[in-house]
Amino acid sequence: MFAIINIKGRQYRITENQRLFVPKLNEKAGSKVTFPEVLAFSKDDKSFEIGSPNLRINVQATVLNHVKDEKVIVFKKKRRKGYKRTRGHRQDYTEIEINSIGQKAKESQKSEIGSQKAETEEKTEPKKAAVKEKEKAKAKPKTKKKEK
Repeated sequence: MFAIINIKGRQYRITENQRLFVPKLNEKAGSKVTFPEVLAFSKDDKSFEIGSPNLRINVQATVLNHVKDEKVIVFKKKRRKGYKRTRGHRQDYTEIEINSIGQKAKESQKSEIGSQKAETEEKTEPKKAAVKEKEKAKAKPKTKKKEK
């Protein structure tokens, strides 16, 4: 069984009990994380499901620890000019372990998310209307009659 998931813009092919390094997550070590963006899923290696764009499956994982990658040296030089610059960079990663694959996403959670989006859209519309009314009030032509 395997799945292809999207974590922070990168796609990973995962199996259960697999450990992998992903770009840094804002979770504490030991906490549980759910990844809802499952792009493909296979119970056996012969057939699989492909989402359009995602499947309604969740992946559960545990954050093990936060680490830094090896230092990458960035060296810039322009020949015959005496220009040299050396910089280093260490990327932050989070080590996670995949606990389970294939739990169906709850419809109630998706409906709650949809209702929250609708509520925020309703709240923003009156603000836009109020701003337009203020702009119309300010946009009145300022013409003065010339006296002869």
